[in-house]
Parts: sequence; C-alpha cells; structure tokens
Amino acid sequence: MVVFPVAAVALAAVAHAGPQGYGDPEVLITSLEEEGNYVILNRVGNLPVEDCTVTQVRQGPSVYRFERPVGSDSNTAPTKILDHGTYYVDLEC
Repeated sequence: MVVFPVAAVALAAVAHAGPQGYGDPEVLITSLEEEGNYVILNRVGNLPVEDCTVTQVRQGPSVYRFERPVGSDSNTAPTKILDHGTYYVDLEC
C-alpha cells in the first residue's frame, strides 16, 4: 500500500486540534472531504452533528485508478493514481 504524505499530514493536523484532540466535528469532516476523501460517520446518539464529540478517526482503505496516456497502445503500462482516501469518524452525540 502506498501512503501519501498529504493524507498523513492531514490526519496528524486533525488529531491535534481542540481539547478532545479532534476539535469541531463539522470542521474535521469538511476538512477531510475538501481533501478529496470519503468520510463515513459512525454515530452514537441522535443529536445534530454540531452537538457531537469526535471520539475517534481511523483511516480506511484508499481507492486507486489506473490510467494510460491518451493515444498510448495497450503495451504501455498504466499509471496508478489515488482516486480517494476513506476515513471513519466516530461521533458521540
């Protein structure tokens, strides 16, 4: 598995924000999504997200796509490109 430094830095920055270690859940979720990641929420409780506390953030599998340059033949090796990362955000509401 290839780990891209951007995802590692983003998670590290998120992990140190705020008194609980994760900060505002809406800011965290938006930040991860703006970086092109899919965010899956695991909630306990039914309050609005802004009233929740982030209890854990875990990195899930990354999804890759393979592309060949336009006009290349089938013998050209495709390039592996990160499509998106996945993060699981646990919320207690």
